[in-house]
Amino acid sequence: MLKLIKRSQAVMPYLFAFSLIIATGLLLMELPPSEGGFPHADKIIHTLLFLLLSGTGILAFPKQATLIFVCLAIYAATTELLQHLLTVTRHASLLDWVADIIGILLCLFAMRFYKQHDS
Repeated sequence: MLKLIKRSQAVMPYLFAFSLIIATGLLLMELPPSEGGFPHADKIIHTLLFLLLSGTGILAFPKQATLIFVCLAIYAATTELLQHLLTVTRHASLLDWVADIIGILLCLFAMRFYKQHDS
């Protein structure tokens, strides 16, 4: 069992890097005009995306949690700026960035909750 845990831990940095590549593609992809749906659905998507990015980042680099969270907050702001500069159908949004930060914070709270109840 210990070998399996060590082997999966060795894969996590690659999973985190792959997740960042996919997230960047999704965040900078041109989108057709939305029709229907519910208001602010994209905020939920942003929150979940950054919750997952934070989770994979923490699993990849467990001793660097603070650095992961700070870098992801900067990454979130950068992707919002790049949406404004590089895409036609997307624009920078402070609320999208806030949703990204909420996803990061949810991961932080989940991690702290787990640590408190694990011991």
